[in-house]
Amino acid sequence: MTITGIGVGDIPFAGAGLWTWGIAALFVYAVRMVARAQDKPGWEVIGEPPSPDIDVDDPTENLSRPQLLGATAAVALGILIMGYFLSTSGEALAERTGLGDSFFGAVFIAISTSLPEISTVLAAVKLGRHVMAVSDIFGTNLFDVGVIFLVDLFYPGGAILNEVGMFSIVAGLTGIVVTAVYVIGLIERRDPALIGVGLDSYAVMAIYIGGIALLFTLR
Repeated sequence: MTITGIGVGDIPFAGAGLWTWGIAALFVYAVRMVARAQDKPGWEVIGEPPSPDIDVDDPTENLSRPQLLGATAAVALGILIMGYFLSTSGEALAERTGLGDSFFGAVFIAISTSLPEISTVLAAVKLGRHVMAVSDIFGTNLFDVGVIFLVDLFYPGGAILNEVGMFSIVAGLTGIVVTAVYVIGLIERRDPALIGVGLDSYAVMAIYIGGIALLFTLR
C-alpha cells in the first residue's frame, strides 16, 4: 500500500494522505489479527519434534511486574532520546560523505536503529525463546510501516508520500521480497541448512546486498 501510494501519488485528507490513512487502518487490523492468532492459530505444525529445552537462567525472573515495566519504559525512553541525536548526526554525516540522505538513512541509520533490536533478539535466542526473537523482527517491521502515518500527521507540507520517489519504492520492494522469503520458510518449514544457516537466510542476504547495490546507484 505504501509503495502504491508513492507510485500513484497521495491526496491530503484530514491532516494526512488517503493512502497513509489506509496504512493506519491496515496496521490496526494487522495488530488485531496477531492478537487473535495468539489464542486461535489458523494452522498448526504437525509431525515436527519439540524444541529442546535450554537451561538458561533468566536474570529478570526475580523482578516484579512493576519493576519490569519501569525498566522497559526507561530503556525505551533512552532509545527514543538517542534516536534524535542519531538522526541529526546522521544527516551531517550523509552530507559530508556525499552518500545522500536517502542512501545513508536506508543503510547506516537503519543499521544503527536496529542495534537495540539485534541485542534483544540475541538475548531471546540465548534464553531459548525463539518465537519471541522472530516475532520481534516481524513486529518491528509492522510497527515501522505504521509509523509512516504518524510521520504524515506531523509533516506540514501535505501528504508525505508525495515527497519520496523511486528510491523509496525500490527500498520498499526489497523489504517486501526479503520478508516474503522468510514467510515462505516459516510456512514450508523444511528449509535445509548449510553450515548451520538456512538456505532462506542465504537468499535473503543475496537479495539484501543486491538491493543495497541498486539503491547506491539511485542515491
